[in-house]
Amino acid sequence: MLFYYGFPFTGPWGWFSALIGLLITIIIFSVIVRIIVRIVRGDYCCHRHHHHWDDPARREDTYSAARKILDERYAKGEISEEEYKRMRDNLR
Repeated sequence: MLFYYGFPFTGPWGWFSALIGLLITIIIFSVIVRIIVRIVRGDYCCHRHHHHWDDPARREDTYSAARKILDERYAKGEISEEEYKRMRDNLR
């Protein structure tokens, strides 16, 4: 057989070629898994509009919505003035 120097399928490079092949296979599979995970999670390259829960603008919108509901409940008479003040202070 041409270039037979040892263990089958290693060729003239010995174990080095087997290790390089294993390394390349691991890299290819890890790239494929990473691409699949990013697509499933929705944070692939084309969509950079991330909404973070700790975004100050988002917190302000949440506070405004909660304050509006609290004001409406107080205006309708569903809660007393003491409850209104306590809940308003908790929102801050």
